[in-house]
Amino acid sequence: MKRKDNTNYIIGGMLLFIFLIFAVMISATISKDDPPSERPYGMGDINQILQDINSAESYLQDNPADSEVLEVLGNLYYGAGYAYKYDSEDQHKASHYFEHAIAYYQQVLEEDPNNINVRIDMATVAFWSEDYAFAKKHFLKGIESHPEYLNARINYGVFLAQALEEYKEAMKQWQIAKELDPANSEKYEDWIESVRLAAEN
Repeated sequence: MKRKDNTNYIIGGMLLFIFLIFAVMISATISKDDPPSERPYGMGDINQILQDINSAESYLQDNPADSEVLEVLGNLYYGAGYAYKYDSEDQHKASHYFEHAIAYYQQVLEEDPNNINVRIDMATVAFWSEDYAFAKKHFLKGIESHPEYLNARINYGVFLAQALEEYKEAMKQWQIAKELDPANSEKYEDWIESVRLAAEN
């Protein structure tokens, strides 16, 4: 994602911090007979992510309608794509995994269009893969159906600032997030202040 001026330093550092908050990577330990169990997953071991993807897809062959497994796979591919994009800077591989993440998320949403977690994760993956029209469509759809869903406001604000350079609109989203999450108001104020200078230019 491209930046055109000295706001790169401001936005770039802030975005890496924000992403650590809202990007929840899921891994799975799977046998052929048991559904996957989810656990928080970091970005350091891509081999483990790929192994979990293989296990989940093997399980899915015998349980093709298991929406929980479809969601887990979406999250795993999301994690792999992010690892390749930012840890190894391999955009080609990142795009491959992001595309699969979106495909799995779409299958979940076909069965449960009100799954706000999946919709916002899907929009966020589209953002990272630079499909901005798709990302915006689903951020807005998620916010319309769940206006008080905190992560939607946070992620959409990041998207507006980084992808579209719509800083004032990003600030509005984080102001709403602040109202939804007053216990962390100082955090949102810091984010808003980080882009205020860019918004005034």
